[in-house]
Amino acid sequence: MDSPSSPKKVLLKDLPAVAADPHPEPKKIPQRPQTPPSPPTPLTPQSTPQAKKRNFDFGQDMKSELQTSIRSIFQKWDPRYEVSDYLKERTVQGPMSPTVEEADNPGSLGHPQLCRRRCIYFAKGHCQHGSSCGFCHLEHTRQPAQLDKKQRTIFDKLTEGQKLEILLPHLRTKATEEQLQHKADSVVEIMERRMQEVSAGAPALPEELTDSRMSNLDKVFARMTFAGLVGLSFRKTVDESDYVVSVLDALERLRVKYAATSPRSESTEDASALYA
Repeated sequence: MDSPSSPKKVLLKDLPAVAADPHPEPKKIPQRPQTPPSPPTPLTPQSTPQAKKRNFDFGQDMKSELQTSIRSIFQKWDPRYEVSDYLKERTVQGPMSPTVEEADNPGSLGHPQLCRRRCIYFAKGHCQHGSSCGFCHLEHTRQPAQLDKKQRTIFDKLTEGQKLEILLPHLRTKATEEQLQHKADSVVEIMERRMQEVSAGAPALPEELTDSRMSNLDKVFARMTFAGLVGLSFRKTVDESDYVVSVLDALERLRVKYAATSPRSESTEDASALYA
């Protein structure tokens, strides 16, 4: 029993019930003070995407030089087989040297039908090899014709005799054109004798070489140079047979002969020594 002086305990159940507020006020959440957005940082020419693009936007001449230089990495230069590198010429872009028409270096001999591929250093403006350079210093005004991947696949399946059979008509035609005037007949005769030797009992042309595909091949061959067609006949040839040597020797003699009859050549003896 509680004493009179002790405080009376109040139990929760003894408190009067408090009616719930039918329209309670929403609980306010303290907001952080908002700072005004800082103005955007102006982009400098070095930081804009356009400026970065401009930093790498090389001129047309530089693009041509880079493309040619990259391709040249994959070109294996062998003086014995340089004539077969018919796919590696590039159209000269940009202004040529004022002395382009006076070039008489060995690589330019026989331009445009018999020369080697153009010199990428001369195209840049200076070739340290000068008159002894083995690449062409004259202007190549058109993109060289070349077989596409499917045409190369078909052509590689042909036998040596079949290749000569479809290439010789184009070689004969180019040998009679104004630029050569039958000077290349000796090369054609060697290749004709070779075709007779290897064509005996040769199989028929593959079925995939249809008339339409043959017509497309003829169009490409017609746009190739004489030296390019000779090189194409040696495609996939790895052995240095007497026939290959005789054709290349005849072609080199033809280059020297062509240069000897050209009014701009004054160094035929040096060229003869280089190509001997």
